[in-house]
Amino acid sequence: MTARAVVALAAALAAAAPARAQEGGEHATLAQLEQRSRAFYALLEHGERERAAATWPGLEADLARFQGGLQGRLDRMRDEVIERDGDLEELFRSPRFRDPEVMSLVAAYHLAWVRYHGAQLTGDAAKKRALLQKAVEGFSQFLLVNEVPEIYADSLYGRGLAFL
Repeated sequence: MTARAVVALAAALAAAAPARAQEGGEHATLAQLEQRSRAFYALLEHGERERAAATWPGLEADLARFQGGLQGRLDRMRDEVIERDGDLEELFRSPRFRDPEVMSLVAAYHLAWVRYHGAQLTGDAAKKRALLQKAVEGFSQFLLVNEVPEIYADSLYGRGLAFL
């Protein structure tokens, strides 16, 4: 998993719709979560498993909460359009949908990796299986993003690792 891959994902998805001004709060929260994720990955790279083991549960919970909130908002927008028999394609192209969608995908990408690495840090076999299954589900959503080769490759790699 590389920072370049996350940047490529965000850039590719953002390019699909014009940018719009978004509340700074969500962008700031995502930036903080990305920074915490990179710090977690750095702990692992430096062999600091105990510190990483203490860090990942809070990071995983915060990423899941943030991503879930965005996904809930996206689902509500979609449901509102369906209820009034509106144009879903128009919604999907709109900046008001694309901006939270991109943020949700970036958070989901980090969440999949944090869950995978968290599974490697836990001694509880049942918890490890559950985390690996959630990681597989997270990586699987990016297998459709084949226009961003780095994300596609990282997701295949992450899925493969989670199945080992």
